[in-house]
This record gives sequence, C-alpha cells and structure tokens, in this order.
Amino acid sequence: MSSFDALQIDIINEMNSEIKLAIAFNTDDYYESPAVPIPPGRTNGVAFRLRTSDFKSQQTDWKHTAPIRQLDKVDDLMLVIYAEKEGTLRVDNIIAVRSR
Repeated sequence: MSSFDALQIDIINEMNSEIKLAIAFNTDDYYESPAVPIPPGRTNGVAFRLRTSDFKSQQTDWKHTAPIRQLDKVDDLMLVIYAEKEGTLRVDNIIAVRSR
C-alpha cells in the first residue's frame, strides 16, 4: 500500500438511514480513518486518503492525529461500519489510487 495515495470504494447502502464508514489498517498498530457519512442508495467513489495525519490509533490515545506508519507492511485492511440498525451494505470496486 505504500505506493498508493488513496483507496476509492463504491458503496450501496440498502438501509433506510445514513451509516458512517471508515477504513482501518493493521501495520505496527491499528489505524482507523475518520468515518464518512454514506446515505441510502449508491455512492460511487468514496475516497479515503492514506497519506494524511487524521487516523486514530492507540499511540494517539484514539485521537485522529496520526499518519499510518509502515504502509508497506499492511497485515489487515478493514471496513468499519457504524450503523444504528442491522441492514445490508454492498461494497464494489475497491481501487487503490496513485496521485498523478
């Protein structure tokens, strides 16, 4: 992942309410991005920038102030879904993006 600048994902939220979605990585620590709102229906191109200092981790006492360290050693990539109710969420077209 170290040669990429962002992850871009298409999301289909089949619930009747907005959810929030974050991405998380396990490298030398657990890093989680800020959650972004996903309204009901299809949302294309939800982008998560990888080279920012707004990830939370244990090292920052769970504040969104850390860059992801060791992007070249990603053990796990996770989607973190914050929803108030059960429902269906479909994920399509996960794309790693390089800057031009």
